[in-house]
Amino acid sequence: MATAQNRSFYCPDEVAATDCYGITGRDVLTSLQAKYDVADPDLDVGAYMGWLLLVAASYQLVVLPATVLAARPTQSRSHEATNQPFTSVTEASALLPEQ
Repeated sequence: MATAQNRSFYCPDEVAATDCYGITGRDVLTSLQAKYDVADPDLDVGAYMGWLLLVAASYQLVVLPATVLAARPTQSRSHEATNQPFTSVTEASALLPEQ
């Protein structure tokens, strides 16, 4: 078994050093950082997840009440607002548009 250059893990001799990434996630990210700048083993995932949850919660606090308010029925007619039946034909015909 050959050691990967300055790393804390071993790779078999038949595996090229560029194809040997490591055992733990930190080893893999350290190996990938040589090729890709975005692979950062020191990235604080917990803080980013916290910010993500904070944004999602604040979105829910704003959007959910707005959706509920927008979905409420309008109260433009007095009978629909009280859910009372019409008591006479005259009362019901008063709501019809004039022709």
